[in-house]
Amino acid sequence: FTIAQDFNKPKYDPTRSKLIYEACLAGELPMYVWYHYEQTGTFPEDKWEDIVKKIEKRNDGGMNYPPDDEE
Repeated sequence: FTIAQDFNKPKYDPTRSKLIYEACLAGELPMYVWYHYEQTGTFPEDKWEDIVKKIEKRNDGGMNYPPDDEE
């Protein structure tokens, strides 16, 4: 019995991408989450508290820039 080497590798899912994009448009997630998923097929490793802070900053009129470590 063997397990394929790519078994646990992230896989891009267009349906998931669409759901993430719609959540971003609705203001539930920052746009960089969708952008990161589009580029890597994975979610950013940010803590949920950090994502909430970015959403609040955007809602307060801040720009929707990616996190400092992704620039």
